Amino acid sequence: MGPGSDKQKIIIDASCCKKGGGAQVAANLVKYLLNNFDDLSGYKFLVSPEVQRHLNSFSEDWFNRVMFRVCSNPTNPVSWFVYTKIIRDFVPDLEDYRILTVFGPNYYLFRKVTLQGIADPYLVNWNLPIKKRLTIIEYIKISILVRIKELFLFQNRKSKFYWCETELYKTKICERFSIPDQNIVVIPNEASSSFKASSFEPNIFGSEMKILFVGANYPHKNFKLIPDLITMITNSKRLKTRNFEFLITLEKEENLDLYEYFRSQKVDSKIQWIGKLSQSDLAKRMSECIILQPSLMEVYSATYIEAIYLNRPLIVADLDFARSICNGGALYFDPLNASNDIEKLLYDLVENPSTEIGLSYNREKIFQEKLKTINRSEILIKRILAC
Repeated sequence: MGPGSDKQKIIIDASCCKKGGGAQVAANLVKYLLNNFDDLSGYKFLVSPEVQRHLNSFSEDWFNRVMFRVCSNPTNPVSWFVYTKIIRDFVPDLEDYRILTVFGPNYYLFRKVTLQGIADPYLVNWNLPIKKRLTIIEYIKISILVRIKELFLFQNRKSKFYWCETELYKTKICERFSIPDQNIVVIPNEASSSFKASSFEPNIFGSEMKILFVGANYPHKNFKLIPDLITMITNSKRLKTRNFEFLITLEKEENLDLYEYFRSQKVDSKIQWIGKLSQSDLAKRMSECIILQPSLMEVYSATYIEAIYLNRPLIVADLDFARSICNGGALYFDPLNASNDIEKLLYDLVENPSTEIGLSYNREKIFQEKLKTINRSEILIKRILAC
């Protein structure tokens, strides 16, 4: 059953998806193939350790049904040679394959037709708020990495097609890199089935205010805003009588620099590290919290859509990417005046029920206009087979 039966040679490359939403997207694509195709003998899979972790939680024997290798994309010249050797040993006839990359680039040179996922905000969105948050060293490192990504993403573009998640990002990519419009397809993100099927009762704000921050620890996610917000809430005449805590979806042991930063700011007692959660557990947590997403750069974030599905209060930075996703379904703050704006928004949420009523009305319009049910994995497979 399915396109796998025609023995076309396809590589699914998810080796670049190290954490966050990208790894979940890649795992969902593999799950789709496992659930819908009887014959996957024409497919080979490259998965990162994080994608492998997602798949292990999905099925105990998925690896018995497919040919795969676990590897991560290179971070230096030495690892690039190791990575290339792994690819060549695994797929000696690489040129015979079409390659579908789940957010890249893939760091090997080839001349075969590919469908390349693009989801790196740094390729197009160097805005003022993120520049103010980066140290000089961070700025230099990211700038070098972006230049390398551009080389591998856009070399030999005559044989490449691309996919991304929003029309806004597509427009920016086309303009900056002179990519023909017809060579990029937009395939929107979607909420996990765990969120669509959830039936949690909305949490009524009582004496404790829980603020959930969902994301991986990238500089643009803006985790270092948290101490400023804790100080603001603590000193706020309107909010200080209310108990509160921040919940973050990070493992403390994997983010010791950030942990030490929170300790140095004397705010660690107000932060709960809840770690990586399954989709169903994350949906339950989100149903109990105000969702804060202060990211300064984004292509797309499933968290925005998932908060809307759960009808939870959602506070986001007032930037073009967030507006293009949420429209009237979120509350916005000026990223250059974050503390003052967020204080006002939190007060309105806690003290003024009409704030949430207004969000719910706007979200009904979003459900009707934007959140149509799609199967992104099916669309991707059809696209690579058609390339």
